[in-house]
Order: sequence, then structure tokens, then C-alpha cells
Amino acid sequence: MRGIFGAPTMMPSLPDNGIKILVADDSLMNQRMLAIFLRKEGHTVLVAGDGAEAVEAHRREHPDLVLMDIVMPVMDGLEAARRIKAETGDNRTPILFLTGMHDRRTMLEGLELGEDFITKPIDVVILGAKLRAFIRLVQVQRMLRLQQQRIELLNGEMQHENEVAAFVLGRVLAQTEPPDGRSLQYRVVPSALFSGDLILARRTPSGRLN
Repeated sequence: MRGIFGAPTMMPSLPDNGIKILVADDSLMNQRMLAIFLRKEGHTVLVAGDGAEAVEAHRREHPDLVLMDIVMPVMDGLEAARRIKAETGDNRTPILFLTGMHDRRTMLEGLELGEDFITKPIDVVILGAKLRAFIRLVQVQRMLRLQQQRIELLNGEMQHENEVAAFVLGRVLAQTEPPDGRSLQYRVVPSALFSGDLILARRTPSGRLN
């Protein structure tokens, strides 16, 4: 795509069906099982062995979705989710907790920090069903972000082209002999979109106004 003055506009590309998923679990067996399952579904998989690694991986890689074990060494999943939420603010990443715990306090705190629970031992059928729902949500959110980027890009290009047009018109008017006010009256007003049309007035050597 090119702008009014021929400069190419780089538009953000649409996302494919796969998303980037961070798996945080201290069990190597769970890491491998989830990674194999998710990659077969067409997703990019990152792994972390504890909550601190998960926070750092999230900060560095910006995943679209996090599968977070709750009981982990160094930093548990709830604290890791709390830190991720604090860092991302309104642009929070959806978090699904992986846990065998069922106490009420943990469940309530987890639902405040994340979106849902997946109980252990992990049932890949249930996991797949829940992931599909959240993946659709992630893809819609990513599409909306890309559309917002496109709007901002086009608005920036339009603003730039308006500034160029105003500069060109100003130079033309500055170099043009002012016409006889009794014969021609004119007014310059800003426009939301520059169409490229110009009206020029100048007297010929014989004094005729063109």
C-alpha cells in the first residue's frame, strides 16, 4: 500500500492460527507432555521450571497465554501470576492454573489472578477444550490490537500528508502575486483530507488575471 505522495506504508500482518504459550511447571514430565500436545496443535511453546523463571520468560517473550502450575519452588504460581499481572496492567495475559489443590482460598485467589483452573492429573481432552476457548479469545484480542495499529499508522500517514500539503500550499501562496481583491476573493481553510487540488491566481504581463 502507498500513501498519497507515493511513500510505501508497512501494514501489520494478520496473525496465523497459532499463539505463543508459556508453560510454567516444575515437573519435566508435565512440561514435555504439554509441549508436545501444544506444538501438535500448531502453537509456539515456552517452558519455565518455577515461578521466577515464568515471570522472567513472560517479561522477555510476551506470550499470549500462560499455563501456570501453582506449587513450584523458588516462587509459587500465585505469586508469579501476581507479578505478571502487576507488570502488564490492563494488557494482562490470560493465565490458566494447573493444580491438584482444591481448597477454597487457593481457588478464590487463583480466580482473581487468572481465568480458570485445570486440575491435575491433566486430562488432555479437557485441556484442549478449555484452550480452544481461550485461544479464540487471545486471537480476537490480537486481531483488535493489529487493527488498532493499522488505524494509528493510517492516521499518522494522513497527518504527515496534510502537513506536506499545507507546506506546499503555503509556499505557493507566498510566491504568488496577490490578486486584485475586487476581481477575486479567496479564503484558505483546513481540510480533514487533502485531495491534491489547487487553485492558483496570477496576472499576466499584460495585466490580465488568470
